[in-house]
Amino acid sequence: MNGDRRLKIGNLLRFKSTGEIFFIDAVQQDYQVSENGIDRTTTVEVSRGMIEQLIYGVSFADDNGASKAVGYFNIINTTLNYKERETITEVRLSIGTIALALVEVIKLFACR
Repeated sequence: MNGDRRLKIGNLLRFKSTGEIFFIDAVQQDYQVSENGIDRTTTVEVSRGMIEQLIYGVSFADDNGASKAVGYFNIINTTLNYKERETITEVRLSIGTIALALVEVIKLFACR
């Protein structure tokens, strides 16, 4: 990549050609001085790439034909349903049960 001093460790990098966003782990700045001028390059090491559209959610038809918005943040149903008089132990048990994944959403990610 051409030299870009704005890239820093910990920033996010949008890669437009694939529609992905990455976390920057390492940045290396290099330059060469010659008679023709200065040639700068920036090398980045990235991880944790995410497809940008799945951050916001995309429309997906499940097996029944119903359209749902699916994305990274609704893979797991984290809705807490509890009554006022439930004890902390009962709430903890219900949280453990809620950690079941939605089958349609998992199918979408498995097909990618």
